[in-house]
Amino acid sequence: MWHVWTITAQKYKFVEEYLESLSAVNDFLYPMVDREYITKHGRRIRKIPLYNNYIFINYQHNETNDLLLSTNQWIHDYIGVCSDQEIERVKDLSRYKYDEIIPTHNIRKGYSYRLKNTPFKGMICTVVDIDKNSLIVSIELFGSARLIKCDVEDIELER
Repeated sequence: MWHVWTITAQKYKFVEEYLESLSAVNDFLYPMVDREYITKHGRRIRKIPLYNNYIFINYQHNETNDLLLSTNQWIHDYIGVCSDQEIERVKDLSRYKYDEIIPTHNIRKGYSYRLKNTPFKGMICTVVDIDKNSLIVSIELFGSARLIKCDVEDIELER
């Protein structure tokens, strides 16, 4: 049966190594999707987590196995059971590209969103311009509006 746990996303490689070393773990899934972005050196593709900080682990849920998982410093909280049907949907989603799952057409100029994954995390920003996956947003800093550049993934889409 599949179960969901939270992890420290930046330490995924350590979590992966640890889970591979456990015989109690049948399988695990940290779904990643391809995200295309443009740099001055050309087009690049980077893998990013589909569900940041969440890992799906297939194992027999019991006190002994839960203790094995929770003693790892990068595995944090048990969230709950994930049905086979839900896991199949997660696997299906991981076959798409990032832009197909989180399209920029959900973001609108003039609308306000909360920043995440930036030095200005938690601040409210207003979208000024949209260029594919890049955004120019305005934030209130030291009493005046400042324009900063960020990615689509740097804002929370819930308004």
